[in-house]
Amino acid sequence: MIKMLKKIEKFLLKKIKIYNVIFTFLIAIGIVIRTQFFIYNPSLFKDEANLARNLIETLNYLDFFSPLARLQVAPPMFMILSKFIYNFADITKITPYQSDLLLRVVPFICGILTIPAEGYLVWKIFKNRFITALGLGAISLYPLLITFSVNFKQYSMEALFTILIMIIALHITIDRDSLKKSMIKFALLATTPFFSMTSLYILPFVFIYLLITAKEKKQLKKFCYCSSIGIFIILIYYLIFLKGIIAAHYEPMLKFWYWSLHFNSYSFLIFALLGIIFSVNTKKIILYGCPIFLTLILILMHKYPCKDRLFIFIIPLIIIAFLFPIKFLIKKKYPKIKFPLVCCLLVSILYFLTFPMPIYKYRYQQEYGREIWSTLAKNYHKNAPILISKSINTNIYYNYFYNFDYILTSKVFKKSEWEKLSPNLYYVVITAPNNASKDMEFLSKQDGKSIKILNQVNYNHNGYYIVFRKLK
Repeated sequence: MIKMLKKIEKFLLKKIKIYNVIFTFLIAIGIVIRTQFFIYNPSLFKDEANLARNLIETLNYLDFFSPLARLQVAPPMFMILSKFIYNFADITKITPYQSDLLLRVVPFICGILTIPAEGYLVWKIFKNRFITALGLGAISLYPLLITFSVNFKQYSMEALFTILIMIIALHITIDRDSLKKSMIKFALLATTPFFSMTSLYILPFVFIYLLITAKEKKQLKKFCYCSSIGIFIILIYYLIFLKGIIAAHYEPMLKFWYWSLHFNSYSFLIFALLGIIFSVNTKKIILYGCPIFLTLILILMHKYPCKDRLFIFIIPLIIIAFLFPIKFLIKKKYPKIKFPLVCCLLVSILYFLTFPMPIYKYRYQQEYGREIWSTLAKNYHKNAPILISKSINTNIYYNYFYNFDYILTSKVFKKSEWEKLSPNLYYVVITAPNNASKDMEFLSKQDGKSIKILNQVNYNHNGYYIVFRKLK
């Protein structure tokens, strides 16, 4: 029996090189899931629609370096790349589905690239195939990373650039690179905030790591030349973009987010910091642990929101942090337990392939604006003005493709303003289940007097519209 197991182990590890098969499977699974979700292309939720309105209404690319409207914040290059792709289509001729798909191309590409990039980074750090497989599996199948690889928000790009920053840092060999080559690498690091604002939480510790390395290699003079280039680029970034964003949006954003510290939200960060200690290396603790520590401190000081999607940029480092204790545990026993570990990996992959999570469950917020507007366009075809009560920006965005006349209910659902609605017309109120009772309460008081309620439709429990006719 033992001889047979050894033969199977030899066959798996040497003949068919099972780890290469596992790596390929994990990358393929991650790409397939993201591609399926991309094609599924759920209706935009309100934050996506808000950002989409900024993209569509902004005509000059340079305007993306100024604060966006409606309290939206996104890196300028994310918006520029998205706008460039979106401009290949004519908004007057495309469908809402096609529009949503175009908006999601940049996050989708970043989500795909994140998988092999994290795999390469984990291999670069640990030089262990089993650990690399774990890192690949985590980044490939992490639900929040899948969700935001197909959402028109910058979080997928932020995760990718966290990984790229680490890869660049590990490839800076300041003692062997020429001054020109070192300067180019430092300049690349310094340009990352244009693509990822959260890179500013990582770059200071990258520079400290490189400073320590330069001191060890007796290359402090070269480090000073290179870092001065990086600091100059970051200063330009601050002056032309970040300064205006802080002045316009920082305080309102702090008030906007719900400041409640949930243990499940930041316990990940605490345990990740404990995991980093197993690296037993000061430079690694600085490079991979300090950005996590800074994020935790900012959360505790109420200077950074405690929200799941705002942790996405740090997830690649959290995965690495959890891999350090695993490496520590298997370090001495690995040759003996190599075969069982490989078998566990194969069983886990087969289980996931057999029982995959339904694609629709990766939706972040269950809004159905596109579906509701499609229904309204079929049934009413501009004969009924729209009264928007809930998810205002989502509905305004989808109305770009239908051009209904619309009014905000906040302007007419008042006794003093009600008479402004023209009589002898049909109206459609787009609302939501949690807001519908308030709208119905107002309309019920008018029913039989000045209006007649004709229909109430609850769409998928997350979209609701009411049809009424104004009599006088």
